[in-house]
Amino acid sequence: MFVERDSLSLLREVQQRLIPIFSILILVSLGAIAAVASQHQPNILLILSDDHSYPHVGAYGDVNCRTLDLTPHLDALAEEGIRFDRAYTAAPQCAPSRTAIFSGRSPIGLGSTRFAQPARSDVPFFTDLLRQG
Repeated sequence: MFVERDSLSLLREVQQRLIPIFSILILVSLGAIAAVASQHQPNILLILSDDHSYPHVGAYGDVNCRTLDLTPHLDALAEEGIRFDRAYTAAPQCAPSRTAIFSGRSPIGLGSTRFAQPARSDVPFFTDLLRQG
């Protein structure tokens, strides 16, 4: 015998039955994704553009860069992806700044304070750790 119910009670019953099923599917999917991800090394793309200040990129409004199309690829990345409006650097020079980015440490603490000064060989970079697995 068919019994009519209001739509709200029917919706509640469907929710009560489907939520556990979807929860199990989500957990199984997350487990599968984690298993696959743990078998592969991460795919990291780090793009650095240094030796210039922010106004010297068209994406930040520099008229000359826009008029002369000096930074088209950086401008396209900024337009389609992320543009940092409040980013800071660990050092005002490129070599110490890159040392800080790759080591995660202060360039002053590492003794890397000059423009052409290479990083110390005993300082591990995150790229070294990624290579080790």
